[in-house]
Amino acid sequence: LISRWSASASTMSTSILSTSRDRSDGTTSNLPRRLQRSPTLMQSDFLLSPFLLRVCSSALVRMFTSKPDMDNATLRRDTWRAMEEIFSSGRARAIGVSNFEIKHLEELMAHCTVPPAVNQIELHPKLTQRALRLYCQDNGVLIEAFSSLGSGELVDEDERTLRVMGERYGKTIPQILLRWSLQHGNIVLMRTSDTEHRLENLNLWDFELSPEEMRVI
Repeated sequence: LISRWSASASTMSTSILSTSRDRSDGTTSNLPRRLQRSPTLMQSDFLLSPFLLRVCSSALVRMFTSKPDMDNATLRRDTWRAMEEIFSSGRARAIGVSNFEIKHLEELMAHCTVPPAVNQIELHPKLTQRALRLYCQDNGVLIEAFSSLGSGELVDEDERTLRVMGERYGKTIPQILLRWSLQHGNIVLMRTSDTEHRLENLNLWDFELSPEEMRVI
């Protein structure tokens, strides 16, 4: 996959590739070396190409972890310091977090030297996370939204409001939902293995939802 992207880099302005760091092994001392062994970073040419590499600290605290919160806080701090080292070395263009709540971001901001560029969170009309979005906006952290379709639950042909909006613009319900997220200023993470759906997901720039439609959704 990387080879195909690298070969076509001259025709692409910017591409984004993410790799994540989980805290499952509880250690961070070898993180810079482990990152270099990551399958996404095996080719040195890739690091020199015009790609944005984002290293995501992948939900270092989990709701159902058995470790005390203080242990999690220490792991988050130590992991972020290791990620800052990677960023300072030039091996990563940006570093960010995933599934961080406001309390985790406040904790991170209190000790970091490089603030997170992005926070990847679940976000859709049934989980708007308004307080978290406003906090990120005020602190210069971009939101990358995943599960924009509510894990498929929002794609319901019986949902009259979204269906009517779709008919008005000649769009599908998923396109209406993705456009809603884009107009909130989010980076939208789209996941599908279907070629037709991938093309459909990219066809979002020839219409704009009205303020009233945004409010209703």
